[in-house]
Amino acid sequence: MDKLDKRLLKLLMKNSRTPLTSLAKKLRVSREVVTYRMNKLVKQGIIKSFFADINTNALGYIGAAFFVVIKANKSKEFKKYISGLNYVSWVAEWSSTFNYGMTIHGKTIEEIDSRFQKIMNKFKHDIVDHKFILHRRNQFF
Repeated sequence: MDKLDKRLLKLLMKNSRTPLTSLAKKLRVSREVVTYRMNKLVKQGIIKSFFADINTNALGYIGAAFFVVIKANKSKEFKKYISGLNYVSWVAEWSSTFNYGMTIHGKTIEEIDSRFQKIMNKFKHDIVDHKFILHRRNQFF
């Protein structure tokens, strides 16, 4: 991967729907070069997918971050349960103070709290520690 690939990735991370002609102009290369580089990055598995960054606040939802330490023998069950919840927008497994981090969405703070409590109740004997933080603003980059 060279500087051009890195610059292309940076532009795509800001907006993956940027037209090829605009990317080419910003990178000062031809549209064909951009197409070739993007296809190469996809084929190499560097670009895994293109996705929409949805403004959940505009849809009337608020979010809260939930960080958890779960017993090692329950990690697989916890991951399976969390990945099946339609109100969890993302989850990450970590190697740090907390095993998992995720965002829970709801229309009200009470709804988020109820959803948080369902998770806590299901794994009440397996969650060693947790932190729950209400989101003010999200930005992905």
